[in-house]
Amino acid sequence: MVVDGGGIGIGGGGQSFTVVYNGPTPPLIADVSVEKTSMPESVGPGDELTCVITVTNNGPDSAPAVVVEDVLPAGLTFQSTTTTQGSCVATPSKVTCDMGALIAGRKPK
Repeated sequence: MVVDGGGIGIGGGGQSFTVVYNGPTPPLIADVSVEKTSMPESVGPGDELTCVITVTNNGPDSAPAVVVEDVLPAGLTFQSTTTTQGSCVATPSKVTCDMGALIAGRKPK
């Protein structure tokens, strides 16, 4: 059996057949990981804390609709956010970033 240009060619005895697969699209496989770092690691009242969340798609396929949510611990007050892909919105207790499609190997922050 040989995959050939959108179908499967089955040959033997001088005959050739083409079978076209019309089933559902096979599911994508993506290995998405999330890492969060804080600088400094601990703070006191009135101190500023910077958190960086790195989302990585280790593949093998693209991840079509990546959304990251970060729930803020009690006592923190949200100030601002930036992202290298997509957009983020914040409430007093949570930051939600819609990253959109994340291709394999990409590491937006």
